[in-house]
Amino acid sequence: MTLDGAIYTGEFRIYYEDTDAGGVVYHANYIKFMERARSDWLRSLGFDQHELLADDVQFVVHSLDIQFLQPARLDDCIQVTVNTPALSPCAISFQQCVYRGSEPLATANVKVACLSYSQKRVRKIPMDIRMALVKEGSEQ
Repeated sequence: MTLDGAIYTGEFRIYYEDTDAGGVVYHANYIKFMERARSDWLRSLGFDQHELLADDVQFVVHSLDIQFLQPARLDDCIQVTVNTPALSPCAISFQQCVYRGSEPLATANVKVACLSYSQKRVRKIPMDIRMALVKEGSEQ
């Protein structure tokens, strides 16, 4: 299932641990859900996190701009989209949205930088990853 023409949609259940005392999702947890959706999407393209680290590749969030529209609540089932990424030599920019059904709950622009895991310095995105991302975007 995808929403808004997204290239990937992850589904997650809201558990008690995700909420505050009032049963509303704590704001920082939206970022965790978005991270999980991006990681699951990369995995669906054949890029496992352990293998990336073994190949000296690490993706880290460089910047994040998020808007909270409606609260998610205990026991909700939410969908988190990953939209076609914009690539630069060393970074990937995403638009992501969190939905409950068709209702948008939060939207974000996320820029992820590619680092050398061993040196903790910016590096170019490896060609096999770039090619998979370009192919994924062109299929939409």
